[in-house]
Amino acid sequence: MYNECPASDCQEAYEQGERDDTKLYNIKPNQQNTAIYKVKCLFDSNSGWTVMMDRGNGSVDFSRSIDGGLGHIDGEFWAGMNVMLDIGDKYRTIASVPQ
Repeated sequence: MYNECPASDCQEAYEQGERDDTKLYNIKPNQQNTAIYKVKCLFDSNSGWTVMMDRGNGSVDFSRSIDGGLGHIDGEFWAGMNVMLDIGDKYRTIASVPQ
């Protein structure tokens, strides 16, 4: 299931009342650009985090080009440098690496 009206990132989705970590979200980080990205969001009690990479069982080879992303969002994936740059270009970006 996808959201109908894209937020600029998962923090904005959180501010709009979203809290479902099992849902995929469309985000549009750059309102001057037409690019809309499908992402996973993680929500805690104060904020929404845009998931850029998810590694689990090593089923995806991450040793190749990473510009356009790798894997599949429903499993292991890397969103890609294009997504990171679009999000990071406009917003203050904080990275959190779960252990």
